[in-house]
Amino acid sequence: MAAQTNNEIEFPTWIPQEAQRRIVQLSATPGLDNEYHALLKRLSNYPAMKTEVWEKLPSTSKGFEGDIISWAFSAFGVFPYLRRPYPKTKSGWHKYRIHTARYEPFPDPSLVAISVSIMLKDIFELKAVTDLDWSRLWEGDKSITSDDVIAILEQLHSFYLRFNDEHQTRLAKLPKIKRWGKKAWQKFFTQYLSERFKETYLQSFDSIVAALVEVAFDLPNGVAAETIRGRRRIVLHHRKNRRKNRA
Repeated sequence: MAAQTNNEIEFPTWIPQEAQRRIVQLSATPGLDNEYHALLKRLSNYPAMKTEVWEKLPSTSKGFEGDIISWAFSAFGVFPYLRRPYPKTKSGWHKYRIHTARYEPFPDPSLVAISVSIMLKDIFELKAVTDLDWSRLWEGDKSITSDDVIAILEQLHSFYLRFNDEHQTRLAKLPKIKRWGKKAWQKFFTQYLSERFKETYLQSFDSIVAALVEVAFDLPNGVAAETIRGRRRIVLHHRKNRRKNRA
């Protein structure tokens, strides 16, 4: 039986209040499409959420259940928008175009910084001619001069360089994708959640992650905890090898 309805999502009585609150917040995200509304509905009332997630979380999670929703939503939502390598085959390009048409990759701040730099160069080259006609043709704030525009563009260029540094740092913290196959999305989701649980509760909670994979991707047959454990061990193995190679 549903306890209440918010944004067309019916909440069963067993869902924690903090999880409800976070789902309501996320469902109000501007521009959220049907795929993500459907995800939030599954996180609200999928049976596995009750028996395999909320009932199996440690007592220390009480009051922080909204974090679980945020992790699952982020892990599911980030992956399809990541920039992926260009394909090498004709069929690969066809799939690539279909995917990027549906999920336009995140803008690259470094490319914006380059565009601003090019604009600055072109404006400098036209500076003398520009100043002759600035007061006559400029339709903006009359107190703004071409020197002001140059100063703003220089600051904007610096901003996007710093923005790109932080952007790359955030990307570096995301799970690494070795193969962009059919299971890549699930593996990314798995690793993302495993790391969040490990950081927060000092345990990976493979069975809970398995349940969240089942819910997020609507898998009728579920996912075994052993599968999650195996994926996690592969990641650890790769990390150990990288550390050995650096030594």
